[in-house]
Amino acid sequence: MTFVPRVTQLDAIDLDTEYENTIEGNLRKCLAHFSPDHQLHNYLPEIQCLIRFYVWKGTLWNRFSSVGQSLLGIHYGTNTRIGPIIVGAIYTLGPYVIERRNIFWKLTNSFVKEPRASNIASKIPWRKIEAIINFSKLLNLVVFLYEGKYPSLLARILKWRHYPDDEEAVREVSYEYMVREMLWNSFAELLTAVIPLVDISWLFRCWKRKERQRILDSNSCAECEEEIILPTKAECGHFFCHYCLSANTKKNLDYICPICSRKTT
Repeated sequence: MTFVPRVTQLDAIDLDTEYENTIEGNLRKCLAHFSPDHQLHNYLPEIQCLIRFYVWKGTLWNRFSSVGQSLLGIHYGTNTRIGPIIVGAIYTLGPYVIERRNIFWKLTNSFVKEPRASNIASKIPWRKIEAIINFSKLLNLVVFLYEGKYPSLLARILKWRHYPDDEEAVREVSYEYMVREMLWNSFAELLTAVIPLVDISWLFRCWKRKERQRILDSNSCAECEEEIILPTKAECGHFFCHYCLSANTKKNLDYICPICSRKTT
C-alpha cells in the first residue's frame, strides 16, 4: 500500500510547524535570563540558523523525512541528495537571510561601483513576490485536496511524494473525534452569533448590584469593600469610610455611589 491519506500529510506539516515554534519558544525563554544588552541577543538569527541546520541534518538528510513525517510513519519517496540540499538551503538559510537582509544589502552595495545598481534591492517588489508565493501556496493546497499529492509548494516543485514507512500499516482516523470537532465548531459558531445579541452590560449590572448588596449587608464600605473606618453616611443613605467618601467626592464632583448609582456628595 503506497497511499497516504491527505489528513496524514497535512498533519505532518502542522507537526513540523509546532516543532519549530516549540524550539523557538524555548530558545527565547533561555535568552530571557540574559539582560537585553547582552551580546548573545545580537546573534539570535545565527543561533536559530544553526539549530535549523542540525534539525535538517538529522531528519531530511539522514532519513528523507521531517519530524512530523517520522511521527506519522511516512517519508519522501526520493533517493537523491539534490532535493534535501535544496530544502536545507531554503529551510536553513532562507529565514537567516531575511533576518539579516539589511547587512547583506550593505555588503552587496559595497562591491557595486555604479550608484544605480546599488539601489536594485530597494526597487525589488518584495510585497508582490510574497503575494505571488502565498497565492501559489493556496492554489497548490486546492490542487492537493483534489488529487492528494504534494501538500506543499516545494514538494510539488521537487516532485516529492509521500510514502508510508510500513506499507501494511493503516492510520485509522476516529470518526467520533471528527463528529465531536464538528459539534464543537457548530456550537462555537452559534455562540458567535448569539453572544452579540445578549445585553452583557445588563447582566454585569445585575451581578454587581447583588455583589454590592452583599457588601452592604456585611457592614462594609461601599467603595473599598473593607470594614468601615470612621463610618460616614452619604446622601443616598449608604455608608462609606470617611476617607473613601471624601477622597472620591473631591476627586470627582459627579461621584456616583457604586451600589445605587446615584450622585453622591
